[in-house]
This record gives sequence, C-alpha cells and structure tokens, in this order.
Amino acid sequence: MDSNYVPVIRINEKNSNESLSKLCENFKNTFGRKASFIVRVPGRVNLIGEHIDYHGFSVLPMAIESDILIAVSENKEGKICLENSESEKYKSYCEQSTDFNLITPPSWFHYFLCGFRGITEKLHSNNQCNGTIECVTSKGLNAFVVGSIPPSSGLSSSSALVSAAALSTLCLMKGCDKIVKAEIAELCASSERYIGTQGGGMDQAIAFLATNGSAKLIEFEPSLSSSTVILPRNAVFYVIHCGSTLNKAATHHFNTRVFETRIAALIIAKKNNVIAGDYVSNKKYLSLRDVMVALGKNCEQMSASLKEYIQQKDYSIDDILQELSINEQSLLELVSGCSQDAIEKFKHVISNSGDSLRLFNRALHVYEEANRVLRVKNICETNANDQEKLRLIADLMNDSHLSCKNLYECSCEQLDETVEMALRYGAFGARLTGAGWGGCVVAALPESSVQSFEDNMKQQSKSYFRSKPSQGALIYNIE
Repeated sequence: MDSNYVPVIRINEKNSNESLSKLCENFKNTFGRKASFIVRVPGRVNLIGEHIDYHGFSVLPMAIESDILIAVSENKEGKICLENSESEKYKSYCEQSTDFNLITPPSWFHYFLCGFRGITEKLHSNNQCNGTIECVTSKGLNAFVVGSIPPSSGLSSSSALVSAAALSTLCLMKGCDKIVKAEIAELCASSERYIGTQGGGMDQAIAFLATNGSAKLIEFEPSLSSSTVILPRNAVFYVIHCGSTLNKAATHHFNTRVFETRIAALIIAKKNNVIAGDYVSNKKYLSLRDVMVALGKNCEQMSASLKEYIQQKDYSIDDILQELSINEQSLLELVSGCSQDAIEKFKHVISNSGDSLRLFNRALHVYEEANRVLRVKNICETNANDQEKLRLIADLMNDSHLSCKNLYECSCEQLDETVEMALRYGAFGARLTGAGWGGCVVAALPESSVQSFEDNMKQQSKSYFRSKPSQGALIYNIE
C-alpha cells in the first residue's frame, strides 16, 4: 500500500504474536464472535518542543513501543459496546451509537466516543459519505481495548485511545484506504477537543506518521508534514515516571496555558497593528507563530523583543481587556476562533484565573522552546561525532526543562526531583515530557552509561523503561 496510508497487515488470529492472539481470544469470549480487524496506535515521548504545537510550531517526538490495541467488529444493533482488558478498573460501556453525553471528569470510554464522533461528524461535513465510505452515524461496533501506555503520564495515552477509536471507526466504515495518514491525524486532533482540552496536533501526528528507528520533526504549517531526524547512534532514551499523575482533561491548568499564550499573541498583534479579526473570520485563533510570521521575524528575534510588547508582570482579566480595548465577550471570541466549545472552556478559565496570568513568561517559553527544536534538528544534521551531538542535544533538553519549570510553570516537585535523579545517575540530559504537572521524564544518555544507570535505577521505587523509536499506527486484518 502507498506509504501515505496506514499500513495494513494480514494476520491469522491463532498464528499471530502472543498479544494479538490473546486479544482475538478475549474479543471472541466477550462478544461471542470473531473480530474483523485490530488497530494499533502507539504512545509517544516528546524529546523536545513542549507546549508549542498548539501555536503551530514544530516539535520533535518519537513513537514508543507501548501502545493501544483495539479489536473490532460491527454491532448489528447500532450500539457501541466497549470492553477494557482491565475490567476491574475500567467499566464496560454499551449504548446506541447516536448517544453522546460527556461528563467531567471523563471516563475512559469517553475518549473512545470522541474518536467515533469526530470521524463520523467530520466525514459528513466534508461530504465524504458515499458508496465507498459507509459513514452512517447509526452504525455500531464492538470493541475490546488493551493498553500498555501508562495513563496520565505524559506519554499520550488519551490521545492514542482517541486516535485508535477514530481509526477503528474509519476502518469499520471502509475508509482506511481512502484517507491519508496526515488527514486522519488532523481528524483525530479535532476529535480530542470534544473531551475538553484545547491542545495541538503533535500526539496524533506522531501516532500516525512515526517510523521505526527515527524521531520525527512534525511541522504544522503550512500543512501537517513530517521529516526524519536521525538521532546520535549512541543515544539511549529512558522514560521515568515521577510518581505523580495528572489527567489533562480533568484540570484547568492546561487550558489556562492555552488561554495565556493566545492572549499574548493578541497583545503583540495589537502593538504591531496585526488585525486579529482577520484570523477569527476564518474560524482560526491568532497564534504566537502567526504574529511572528506577520512581523517577519524568527523565534530568536521574537524572544529578544518580547519585552517591548508585553509587560513582565501578572495580568488580571481587567488588565487584558484594557490593554486590548475590548470587552470580555470579544476576548472570548478572539481566543477561541469563535468556536462555541472553546468559548465555554475559556469562560471557566476566566472565572478561575484571578490576577495571575503570566503572559510574558508563557510567550517567552514558546519562542525559546520552538528555537530549541530547530537547534536539535540542526545538531543532528551536522558532521559532529555522536558523543558531541548527544552532549549538545542533552544541554538543550536541560534548558527545556528549566523553561517548563520556571517560565511555563508546568512542572512539579516530583518531576524536578526525577530530572535531578536522572542527571545524578549519568544522564546527559533530562526533562519533563508531555503536558507536565506530573507524569514522566525523558532522559538521554550514551550507551556506555546504560549499565550504571540501570543499576542505580533498580534501587529506586520509580517505574521506568527504555524505549527506541517505534512504528506508527497499524491495521491488522484478521483472516
């Protein structure tokens, strides 16, 4: 199949690998029939480029070997029936496919429903429902879900589940060979916004565009694309859980950072006579990348001149309204791109923000972090030896963590302690990965330090694993 499409592998349910065979058996025991296909979507670790994807800046993640596997067949009664392998922790779900009631905080099956809803609604809105794509919203499915990605750990477990659900739905509708990977990734990013977070598209992009053995530079402008980044051959990456978790959709922290950075973009635009309304008229919010491009500057230049546009103080909502000379409703429309869902989320942010919106620090992090991503890519392309490359990349990872801690304030005590521990045990560089406020640290070290690093880690209670760049989404057709 064309490499632009999700790869399809034919398997026999009894002669495939152990995890797939067990999934097929569990599906048959649960639903009394054979699964039609299985989808696999991996988790990811972001090597560098935190909290910048939702401003259109490039990021540098890699897929990991941990994944979400979903076995699927059609449900003739028009129901969505979901079972999880960890049934004691995650209760089953079985309702008509047209029902969708989101509660806060969301349960695990709401992430699946987001993927289902996003695909069906998007295909209908794009008029792609025809004789080749059977996208009737009343079509039901049976699904058995197995996940090996630690939840709420910054490794994209929720995005992987939404993406796997969306891919399952698309395959059920006979559309997997009609829509390219990049477009599916964008559909999945849109779908996840139903769950309540205003994120970017990094998680979904790497889930579908990843290839074995390399990281990917994911670019969002002018359109979603990826390019291979060859990491130093002696580089080894460990993912270490800090011991604290945070459900991104269950907290206002994440959406507050989105809100702060979009307001920062509006203030920079106003100071430079960039008309934000032109973006909103196209159903798009104004991003920090948009104003940078409009001003003809690069990330370094924006970082250096930021203090000319934004004061280094805590802003209140009243300060912002006065600065922009608008009312609260107009502000909501501008930061949301007139999306009603986003307006409701940002209303909640306003009611809980107080007087502590740190616009300068947030914007400075975004521009400096975006520049670090490009510097890592450039380092990987130089003729320096692998040890030197790894040292330079690790230094930028350390800088990234300090920025996340001090400027974006998305770290926590446990993450900081885990970073310090990894460096003490021989890592050249370590940083939080994912949204932050808990979850995991990614540590980079040379192959020569692996044994001593492992020996030290075994004395700790923290869970960890070594991972290499993994393959993106796959479809297994069951014979």
